[in-house]
Amino acid sequence: MKASNWWQRLWRPLLALALCAAAHSPTWAFKVDMYAIGNWSAGDCDTNPDDNRPSWPGMAQAWYDRMGVQGHTKTGKFVDGNMNLSRFCTGAGCADSSWIDWPDAAMIAVHGYDYGGGGGGGWGGLMRMKWNGKCGTQFGGLSPNMFVGDHNLKILHASSCVSANDDYLPNLRKSMNNGGAKKLHMFTGFHGCMWISSSYNNDYKQTAIDGQWGGIANSWVKNHYKKFGCAWWDPFNWYKTCTEQCPVAYTIGSSSSAALTRLYYESYGNALAFGSPGGSSWYAWMGYRGCKPACVDHAFNP
Repeated sequence: MKASNWWQRLWRPLLALALCAAAHSPTWAFKVDMYAIGNWSAGDCDTNPDDNRPSWPGMAQAWYDRMGVQGHTKTGKFVDGNMNLSRFCTGAGCADSSWIDWPDAAMIAVHGYDYGGGGGGGWGGLMRMKWNGKCGTQFGGLSPNMFVGDHNLKILHASSCVSANDDYLPNLRKSMNNGGAKKLHMFTGFHGCMWISSSYNNDYKQTAIDGQWGGIANSWVKNHYKKFGCAWWDPFNWYKTCTEQCPVAYTIGSSSSAALTRLYYESYGNALAFGSPGGSSWYAWMGYRGCKPACVDHAFNP
């Protein structure tokens, strides 16, 4: 499916109102979007067909469709097409307020990379098409170009490698706070590599199910943790013979208790009960300490 044209996007608020009036919704119904790339080679940011991942959009859609079943309003499925930085960045010429920061919850599925390197790094997301000569988002780190949550977005899921590496954690909050009263409530991603296959669609569907009234953070971490290739004599990975998939959830707050409360209890069905985070001076994370993935040279150990 190609991405909608920009003029179609401008009509989305009116469409969402009509849909909300016609549908039975939970007490706090979200607008939800998905952004996914399965084919890079037909774009101009990565023309190598070996980097295409045709199963990836289906993983994101499994979450997106289940959110719709649960009474949330599906307001945008954007796959391949003109997926570029302007939809995600903040600044001159950027349009995040009409794209990634327009819904209440969103899933983004793209190749990820460490854009800064070392302790100053953050998550980079590889786009499909160049915009102003650039192909990557920069979330967190020392020089982000992506600041979300200051419009509508509350929950951002990154189905993307190295999107929440342990050395990013002190600076991920930079992209969750643009200086205003509204801030991103929660960001989820992975320490190291994550895995792509239609066989994982149910993990994304289950994330939506378990996160509806249970904690979103717990749902993300529980449903996306996996072990691969363990030696027969090391089924619990005590000797680190397995490769693991290491999901991470991350929240902010004006105090440690505020960040932890959001981490433990905020769900898709009660996110508005918590209000917007009052600050970002504290952060909290949930994940499996010692989880050893591919793509990075150390286990998750914030």
